[in-house]
Amino acid sequence: MAISYKSTLHDQERIFTAAFGPYEENVTKGVLYHGEQKTGFCFSGYWELERIMEDCFKRQQCPRLVMDPRMFHGREAGSLRERERKTGGAQENERIYKIRVTQRQNASWQGLLLQEGRKAYPFSSFLKLLVRLDGELHNLSEEWLDGAAGKVQRRQQVEHYLRLMVHCPEDVTVLADTLVYRFYEKGESRTFMIQPMFYEHDTCQGRIYWKECRRQSSFRSFLELAGMMNAAAEGSGFDEGERVI
Repeated sequence: MAISYKSTLHDQERIFTAAFGPYEENVTKGVLYHGEQKTGFCFSGYWELERIMEDCFKRQQCPRLVMDPRMFHGREAGSLRERERKTGGAQENERIYKIRVTQRQNASWQGLLLQEGRKAYPFSSFLKLLVRLDGELHNLSEEWLDGAAGKVQRRQQVEHYLRLMVHCPEDVTVLADTLVYRFYEKGESRTFMIQPMFYEHDTCQGRIYWKECRRQSSFRSFLELAGMMNAAAEGSGFDEGERVI
């Protein structure tokens, strides 16, 4: 049976305003403001943007998680609460978007992306939000934004945005159905072999294998996959996943 609850949050506390600056060193940078706050968090890349928003969700306990995230570690990737802050309104060269996440189902996000003077864009997963947001910022074609009906294009989107979400991995091609990413952290390599298998709920599901630790796990969304890889890259231990000999 589903359990409902009434939130006491004001409507403005559910909205994030992202001010995107120039594209620097192949990284999208900007400042994220929560609600009506005049001071925002500086972010560098979409992973930091996601982490800041997740920190806010945890503090205000809304929108609530439906599924606990899967991790190779017993913890998620590190918090970004101590990020540099910036005060003030939008600058002339910044592009402003509002993001409202209404639900966190299917190990992902659902909500609305809004830009002043334009129609609101509903997204049913974090990957769909990322495709639309990055596509708008970098003037990608409508076919790329909306035409991902086929498995080939969906796989291309997963590959493209995974490179943007994880911490600068080396990626190599071994098998046609397997993505391989290698991190170098503190003199150690961490190699992940990823098999996207399904593309339900406008995201992806499949298996991930951590070569050095001989650990395998399944992921239920693009967002969960990126979180598993980043958390593993930041540490050295693990306590989840099926051990493969």
